Amino acid sequence: MGSSVIIVAGGSGVRMGGSIKKEFALIGSRPVLYHAVKPFLDTQLFNSIVVVINESLKEKASQLLSPCFEVTGKEILSYVNGGSSRRESVLNGLLSLQEKSPDVVLIHDGARPWITKDVIQAVLSKTQEKGAAIPVIPAVNALKEIDREGKILRSINRDTAVGAQTPQGFLYSKILSAHLLAEPLGKDYADDAEIWQEFVGAVYTVPGNMGNKKITYKEDLEEKQ
Repeated sequence: MGSSVIIVAGGSGVRMGGSIKKEFALIGSRPVLYHAVKPFLDTQLFNSIVVVINESLKEKASQLLSPCFEVTGKEILSYVNGGSSRRESVLNGLLSLQEKSPDVVLIHDGARPWITKDVIQAVLSKTQEKGAAIPVIPAVNALKEIDREGKILRSINRDTAVGAQTPQGFLYSKILSAHLLAEPLGKDYADDAEIWQEFVGAVYTVPGNMGNKKITYKEDLEEKQ
């Protein structure tokens, strides 16, 4: 019962460059992963927070995060092994929550440290109302569809296009079932919302935040320092 969060930090972070995994890079004196987790704790709306991370880094993640939180925060934090893809990592996180069986789960990128409580609360509220919700931001640049050679195939109407962010919220039992159906297909899904659309149904949106950026390249981190 209640609501849970899955923080996905299982990727390799190869585009970031350097020897430090992007979730462990520092913003101020705290790691990126801390900043991605803390707003969820601060809302006091969630019974459990699962951090999905490569097995070899679980101990390091625990060492970095545990001193950052009060006892109540430590009690609801747990760590689960990541998979070979983001989809597998999310599924591992979902499976780890079976005993708790929350009503709603929010799935968030561990490399999005600038998430705000307002967006979290909006996603949770809309998910409770509609069953599935994600934060989105307007498309700012001109959008083009290209082929594998880089040739433009068509222009995409910005008025009907948005950029999807996380956290993405879903009814727990249904997103777990959807992921289990998706697993044997081996398909490369853009995000969890696409999996929900394929196997469950409609996904609704709430306004995101332009500052809720995902760290992909080292420049993303440097511009916020």
